[in-house]
Order: sequence, then structure tokens, then C-alpha cells
Amino acid sequence: MLSETRETNEHIFDRTGQALTVGIYHWVNKQTKAQVFGYDRGMVYELILPEPAQLYKALLAKAFGLDVTFSLFEPTKPIAAKDITDTNYLSLAASYGVDGAPAPPEMIKTITQNFSGDYGPEKKHHWDNGYDYTGMHTQSVPISVPVGYAATSMSGNINPLWNGHTNDPSVSIHLGTPFLVWRKNGSNTPGPVVLPNSEGQLQAVVDAWNMTSFSAQLIVQCKVKPAVFEAWQAAVHQLLIAAYQKQKEAYDQAKADFDAAQAEKKKEMQDSIRGRDPFFNREIERTELKRLAISMLSCQHFDQFNAMKRRVQPCGLPQMDLREAEEEGAIIRFWEQAFDWNLMTYLFYPYFWSPKCSWPEKITEDTGDGLFDKFMQAGAARVQIPVRFKDLMLYWENTGQIWGQEGEPPISDSDTHWLSMVQEIKHQQDCYQNDREGVVERSPPSNVVTIKGSDRYWDPILTTVNLDAIDMDLDREIVIDGVAYRIIDIDLDPNSPDFDLSQPNSMWWTVTLDRSYEGSAATSLHYAVGAKFIGAPWLVTTPTNLVWLQNDTYCLPCYPLPKCG
Repeated sequence: MLSETRETNEHIFDRTGQALTVGIYHWVNKQTKAQVFGYDRGMVYELILPEPAQLYKALLAKAFGLDVTFSLFEPTKPIAAKDITDTNYLSLAASYGVDGAPAPPEMIKTITQNFSGDYGPEKKHHWDNGYDYTGMHTQSVPISVPVGYAATSMSGNINPLWNGHTNDPSVSIHLGTPFLVWRKNGSNTPGPVVLPNSEGQLQAVVDAWNMTSFSAQLIVQCKVKPAVFEAWQAAVHQLLIAAYQKQKEAYDQAKADFDAAQAEKKKEMQDSIRGRDPFFNREIERTELKRLAISMLSCQHFDQFNAMKRRVQPCGLPQMDLREAEEEGAIIRFWEQAFDWNLMTYLFYPYFWSPKCSWPEKITEDTGDGLFDKFMQAGAARVQIPVRFKDLMLYWENTGQIWGQEGEPPISDSDTHWLSMVQEIKHQQDCYQNDREGVVERSPPSNVVTIKGSDRYWDPILTTVNLDAIDMDLDREIVIDGVAYRIIDIDLDPNSPDFDLSQPNSMWWTVTLDRSYEGSAATSLHYAVGAKFIGAPWLVTTPTNLVWLQNDTYCLPCYPLPKCG
């Protein structure tokens, strides 16, 4: 049975309508009286466990949805306008969702102009067998370079019919100074010939010398002007930038909404911890340390425990795997019962024993519980775990096997490895007292009680008081009616019956307690004894986030508070 008492106080500083005063504020520290208890000698495991809170943090974050990452990718700024080309602009437009991006200007435009001439054949002289040749014929044709382009080269081809009795017929085409030429005899210049980036209206001049007839074609290559192409690049870039800005605004808004939602979830998570009784924080610490200790000792990470199958056909409901449940049950029983887990002691080491990149996260932990903060920040933990069944653990160490795992489990309290359900529940509730024979009688107010019906402190062989047995119980806890006292002395009661072997546990003993018995007079009360007090108690100071305004009227309370009523 778990008993919990909670006291909640609200404090308000309100000086409305009153004169200002000077006050002294103090941080409030919690002081706890601590005592070491001994549970007799036994086997203990000591382990150093790394970052004990890491899995708990991950599970907590997952439970509150803080493990979700922002799934959208941040839009990238478009490339510079100068890097936009006629080969990549469509893919860029598609990536930014731009519709109707202007097509690029043609990089090259070709102007074709045809020429021809028919001048008749050469004429023979009748008087000297000579010839009259056709001579020079000139044509002039305008060439219009498209707006935004410049003529950069020209070339051509010709189909000639020369005057047959002379060697110097030729056809030339001039476009300004540059020209093309074809000769009956000699070298030709069909192009391409570089033009000086000519724009606007050009004049093509064709000179035909001593030609009977010809047909020719002039081909002029025009390249788009840089300014025109750059204007197109700028236009496309402007569309990309506009689309990018919309995407960036949508991304920023989505990121802000996501961050706000995560911040709210984180606050809910922190509030759930801050509003929790510190008792449950200690349970969490012990559970996580226990999990890590079992992992280290058993060399496994609980991956094999899957006896309860999910979504089993035909109905898709959970269902136990009987063989796995039996096998896993033996393992669970061993590790749960082989140690006195609730007697585990532990100490947290600072954050700097963890990876350096995790330090900023660790030092900002603030749960409102100073001890739990140490758990959340810890880089490592030192843990000591007392063993309940020493022989079973030695067998495990030597063989790596659970003793009797394949056989029948212990079935009665006559087996030294049997742990009753009642005893296990008591241990889980931090009850480590052992019931003793006999009953207690008490007559308050007094610090002396009488135990009747016990031969524990009598030596039947020496027929005298067993001082060793008494010494074993001095400074030990004795629990009467749910209240723990400290045994100061044990004496044979003057009115005790003599030891009688035929009627065991019939003697009386007078027990001196560390303080007056707190209950009312009673007889035949059962009792239990627990651990021995080791050394003197001391005070443990724990900082809190409370503040006290010093005054001459009120003082801070001391616990336990006096009983009311």
C-alpha cells in the first residue's frame, strides 16, 4: 500500500495601498536528516553506467511528440542571373513552380540572300578571232539584321558559268569591307568570314566579272546581342526570385508554426515533470538505473522480449506466445528476484563524462527537482546493487546461464531461492522489515516495551542470555504498529518464564527504545525488525526555487509538523 501526503501552500506578496518597506529575501533550502542503515553483509555489484537519463529523455520526447523533425526543406535562393542559360531555365522554372517563363531569344539567326545574273556568252571578233567578254556587272541588295542581333560572319556558295576564253572571270560579294570571292583560276574565299558585329541595314554588293551567268547564295550569321540576352536572363531571374520569396515566406511560416507547436509541447512536457511528486522522480531514476544495470550484466538490450504478439490473425488482436512467455518468464524472474533492487544505492557524476556536444543540453536541465536535475544532467552514474541470492549470481558469473532455467521453479518457502509474492510486494514498497516471533506489550508513556513469546536471546546450551544475539539487534530498527524505533537495549524481563524446551518461544524480554512509545497501551501486537543504524545521522541540504521574505512575525515551518486535532 503506497501512502502519500502532499502539502500545497500559495504565497502572494501584495503591498497595494501600503507604504513601501525594505525587506530581506532569502532563498529557501530544504534540509533533510539522513541516516545510513545496514542490512548485514552480502554480495554487492558495483557498476559505472553511462548517461543514465538518455533513454528516458528520448522516450519522454517521443511521448510528447518532440521527436518529430521539421520535414520541409528550406528553399534555396536562385542562381545568379548570369548563370541562367537557354538549357537550364526550364528546369529552374519547374523547380520554383514558375509558369510562363519567357522563352530565350534565339542565340543565332541566319539570313539567306540569293543572287543571280545572266549576261550572255562572250562574243568573237570576225576580224581578228578575238573575243568581247561580258565585263563587270554589279548588284546591290539590302540586308536587314534583326533588331537585337549583330551580324558576326558570312559565307556563301556559287554556281558559275564563266566566259570560256579568258582566265580571269570572278564573282565577289561584299558586305562592307569583308568579302567573299570565287575565281575561275586562283584561290576562292567562300567563308565564313568574320564581320565586325554589324547591325541594322547592311548593303550586299555583288561584282560579276566576265561571267556568262551565275547563281549565288549569301548566308549571314547573326548573334543575339549580350544586352538582349542579359535582359532575358534578368526577366527570368525576377520570376524565379518572386517564386522563391513566396516559397521562403511559406517555409518561414511553416517553420514558425512548427517551432511554436514544439515549444508548446516542450512546455507541456516540462510542466508534467515540474508538477510531479519527487517520489515518482526517484522511482524513474531507479527504474532507468535498473534497466542499464541488467543490460550491462546480461549483455543484452531487451530486444528479445516479444512474448505478447501484436495484431495476431484472424482478428488482429494481441495474443501471448506461450513458449516465449515461459522462456522469458524464467529470465524475468531471475533478474527481478536475484537482487534487492530497492536497496540499490547510486550516485550521479557530472555532465562532462558524456560527449562534449551534449553538454549545452545537459546544463540547461531544470525540472524543479534538484535531485532529478542531477539525474537528467548526469554523464555517468555509480551504482551498487545488493545480491539477494548469492549462489545464483555466482553461477551466472561462472557459466553465463540462469541456474535451473530449464527445470521447475522454487515452489515453497522451504527453498532458499523462493521469494514469496508478499515479500516481493513488500520489498517493492521499501519494506525490508522481517516479522519476528512473539508479540509486543506496551504501556505509554515509556520508552520500554515488552516482547513476549520469544527465545531468540537465550542460549539453551549455556543456559544464559545470548549476548551475541542481543548484540545483533542493538541499534536495529523495530517497527511496532507501523512506527519505526531504534533498539537501545535488550534485557531479560524479570517476570519472564524460564526457558522450556517443550514449550519454545515462551520467554519475555524488555526492549528499550530510542524514544517514548507513541501509541496507546496495547497487548499482543505483532512487530518486525529491520536494518541496523550505522553511524550518526547528518543533515543534507538541497536547494529549492522558493523565496522567503524575512519578518519578525512568521518563521518557516519545520517538519514533521505537529499533529493537529
